[in-house]
Amino acid sequence: MEDLTLWQEGDYIRAYVHAGTLEDHQWIRPGWRWPGGTALPGKFPTFMKSIPRRAPPPFPAGLAKTDAEARGRWEADQFRFPPYQYQAKFLLVHDTAPPRLLDASAAARRF
Repeated sequence: MEDLTLWQEGDYIRAYVHAGTLEDHQWIRPGWRWPGGTALPGKFPTFMKSIPRRAPPPFPAGLAKTDAEARGRWEADQFRFPPYQYQAKFLLVHDTAPPRLLDASAAARRF
């Protein structure tokens, strides 16, 4: 196939698809947008398992590089994901709803 490269990596094959870019409306729910996409096209933090907690885990990844607003979002979301994921540059925004993290259904369409 054109625009497809396959690489043997141990006991599996890695596929790279080289296609054009997607517009936000092709993968984000209607009404939502990603302002951070202009600075970081196509780059979101790695998806992690959602683990709600009553208190933050010891030594959370990226805490020292996360501003107070992101830490507040992290705490309000029950410390579910690493704090760096709550940075403004990774949030989707809507005119009538609070900013939110990318969810798995949108990510599946994006990548």
